[in-house]
Amino acid sequence: MSTLCLVPHPQLAHKWRQSAVYAHSDLLPFAIKELVAQLLKEQGLPYRDSVFLEKIALWEAVGEARDGLVCYGQMADFPGFIEDLHNLFFRFGSGQVSFEHLSDPEQGDLHLLYDLYLQKLSAYHVLNQAQQLEQAIAFWPNSQLKQKVNRVELYYLGELTRLERRLVNLICEGKQVEHCTFSPNDADVTAVVAASPREEIVQVIKAIIGLLNQGVEPQTIAVVSPDLDSYLPLIMPLFSQYQLPWQPPMPKLADTPVGKAMGTLVRLMQSVWTKHDLEQLAAPGWGLPFGLSQEEHRLLRIAPPTLRSREQWHNYLGECPGWQQIFAVLQTLHFKPGFYPVRFYTERLQRVLAELPLIKWPAVDHGQWAVLAKSYDGLQKLLADLAVSQHLVNAAQFEQIFNTALDSYVLPQPRSFLQKIYVGSLSQVVGMGYHTLYMIGVT
Repeated sequence: MSTLCLVPHPQLAHKWRQSAVYAHSDLLPFAIKELVAQLLKEQGLPYRDSVFLEKIALWEAVGEARDGLVCYGQMADFPGFIEDLHNLFFRFGSGQVSFEHLSDPEQGDLHLLYDLYLQKLSAYHVLNQAQQLEQAIAFWPNSQLKQKVNRVELYYLGELTRLERRLVNLICEGKQVEHCTFSPNDADVTAVVAASPREEIVQVIKAIIGLLNQGVEPQTIAVVSPDLDSYLPLIMPLFSQYQLPWQPPMPKLADTPVGKAMGTLVRLMQSVWTKHDLEQLAAPGWGLPFGLSQEEHRLLRIAPPTLRSREQWHNYLGECPGWQQIFAVLQTLHFKPGFYPVRFYTERLQRVLAELPLIKWPAVDHGQWAVLAKSYDGLQKLLADLAVSQHLVNAAQFEQIFNTALDSYVLPQPRSFLQKIYVGSLSQVVGMGYHTLYMIGVT
């Protein structure tokens, strides 16, 4: 018989699984999401787990139902509406909220959208998080894992939804249950006040260097922050300056050169061409990989901001060879205004990518090349997922959908066998047993 161990996040489960293999232990560590995936795999249930396709299904549901919506039809064009609706339906499906406190017309709108949303998910063979949990709960009594386990260890699991709590309670029925803590010893806590965020980072760096000089392994040190995005612009140059071994968090696709260039192309599918968009499209290292001359860059830089149409820009820059290449690419995106299937837009972007293969995009070192390759591959995957949608949208609506896709895709972290300091979010270090943990930006 084995011990099922539920832990708060997959990184900790992976670490303990490796230790269990080396120690020939019967411990089975899982985060809840991993356990759900294991049960659905054992059940042999074919499904896709894609938050992005969940949002595409919502876009389609809202587009299909908007004329019949009494209360929420006017909100359909707001970029944040789909995101808010996705969060609401996750909480509704998980049993965290109900619609009973709303008026009848509001309830009617939300139930209509929710039913359409589930239909779209079914067509894509996608199970959202609530549906996955429901399937796992239904299958647990018949699972081999249930027969194999006689003991359950519960560590800190954070705030659980009602469905997650149901699953945990069901797993614990008839088993020996132990509520465990990560460490029996209290940590030594020291608070330090810094005059500025930069000084704060420098103090942390000097303390880390002291630990490394004492022989502390880099992978046993972590730096976390509740506001990491604000600190990364300071951490990255300073950690590099002091040559600390660490792995920067991977960016979202929207923040990479490929993502920014393709996002700009989507904006230029519309009738208005702004100077800012052309500057972004031609920016060295951040735009399309066309080598404009200094004179061609200068002409754009001194161009009047009043130029707004395709024809005006052709008249102003069309004699330059470099801009002629860019205008030729943009010409392949041109179409009459109207409503088209999402695939109509993705095929045009794929034509551009066919003309600009990965080898043409510049990278100054291996790090930039890794980000470039992963972002190029991620873009291809997103376009393939988008192409399954038959929803009719205009260019402005497609821009919203495409930007949502870019912003929701985080590049995968490269594998490394080197020992590195962890820099990331607080939720990912719970239970990891670090020698020293630095929390910055807590005020």
